[in-house]
Amino acid sequence: EMCIRDRINTPIVKYGNYLYFGTWTGSAGGTYYQVNASNPRATKTYDYASGFYWAGAVKVGDYIYFGSDNGVLHYRSIADFKNTGSTVTLPATNGTAAGNVRSTVTADEAGNLYFTTQGGYLWCYTPDASGVPVHQWHVKLAATSTSAPTVVNDGSTISIYTGYYSGFSAGGVQVTTYAVGGTPTDASVATIASGFPVQCSILYSDGYVYFNTNSSTGAGYCYPASARNLNNEKYTWRTTTRTYALGGMACANGIIVFGNDHNELFVVK
Repeated sequence: EMCIRDRINTPIVKYGNYLYFGTWTGSAGGTYYQVNASNPRATKTYDYASGFYWAGAVKVGDYIYFGSDNGVLHYRSIADFKNTGSTVTLPATNGTAAGNVRSTVTADEAGNLYFTTQGGYLWCYTPDASGVPVHQWHVKLAATSTSAPTVVNDGSTISIYTGYYSGFSAGGVQVTTYAVGGTPTDASVATIASGFPVQCSILYSDGYVYFNTNSSTGAGYCYPASARNLNNEKYTWRTTTRTYALGGMACANGIIVFGNDHNELFVVK
């Protein structure tokens, strides 16, 4: 048992015997925690002025990576979490700032890091031999994003699924597709679904994407995973429209579940 000073505002992830999560307090910044699950009194912390908002961490090699609320990517040593590590500031593009990192960082099998920012970009960084994340590429999305990228590699093509939104009335889902070993451009980004705000990570399975929408008429949707003709786009199915559904879906044993702001849990078989 331990006491956390502020509100936990990110996913809690576990690697080895350590739990990682961050807090956010607004103007007072926030703290990222490395909690020893066997001995919570041995917890190590890392304070930062801008705080951590929905920004879940990922482990690659000997380092933990996570974003913060001012367009910065952080890396911290697992062995010396409090004292060893630094930050990388995301570059502006054509005068447009990268924006806050409010997505969890996703890593693929090769150790590449993927995340989105509220400036409306999807980013890829790769840690070097010292653990320092090095910029590889970024592409422009249709609008701001807090969606943790879902990366699918079929051996020849990489497809990265992300949600985007503009307030509580507009947005959708996009896919960035490019050849393995290649580099995407803005032209590599295509829209799968639109007409509703999507802030969650996208669930992919067998050629379909699943997600929920964060609007006053929020619902759960299933769409084909390929880009659509938006004048005739059709979802495969959707649930009853109810209310704001910010978090994403989970799937196990062929059953999909998600919740909304009316304390309702949807179960789709």
